[in-house]
Amino acid sequence: MEELRRVLGDLNNRLEDINLRKQNVETCSRKVVRREVINWLEKKKIEEVKELILQQGSFPDDIAIDQPPSSGMRLPAEDARGRTNVKEQIWGYLMEDDVRMIGVCGPCGIGKTTLMKNIHNDLLNESKFNKVIWATVPYPVSIVKLQDNIALNMQQTALENEPEEQHAATLSQILS
Repeated sequence: MEELRRVLGDLNNRLEDINLRKQNVETCSRKVVRREVINWLEKKKIEEVKELILQQGSFPDDIAIDQPPSSGMRLPAEDARGRTNVKEQIWGYLMEDDVRMIGVCGPCGIGKTTLMKNIHNDLLNESKFNKVIWATVPYPVSIVKLQDNIALNMQQTALENEPEEQHAATLSQILS
């Protein structure tokens, strides 16, 4: 559209130049500008504008492009019916700008994992996040294994080749 405006401006400038020359010819001499010059100018202006408008709807490389890189992988999850209020509450926290992490805890078997898998899958469609990963805390708890899990989910190599003290710094760099 900007190109259309630029060309239209150029054509208007040409028309002004011709009009000035026309006025100059008419005032300084006994000549008259030929009607075909004026007709040509008007016709040329209309043709170029029409051509630019038509080009705005043409797509030389095709009308489809590759999808942006995936923000994560969908997880198989059962329906989280009956937990919509909790799901909405967690979703609300995740949409806040100052919340960077949440924890969900509770007794075994109440649906924490199912609920979080549903939220995870919904987050994949949310443009607020560049990447959504699923990381499970191993049992027995191992920070090193959790860090490796996160790194692998970010499509990085495992952190096993780095000193353990470096893991947090490396993950911070990967996640930022």
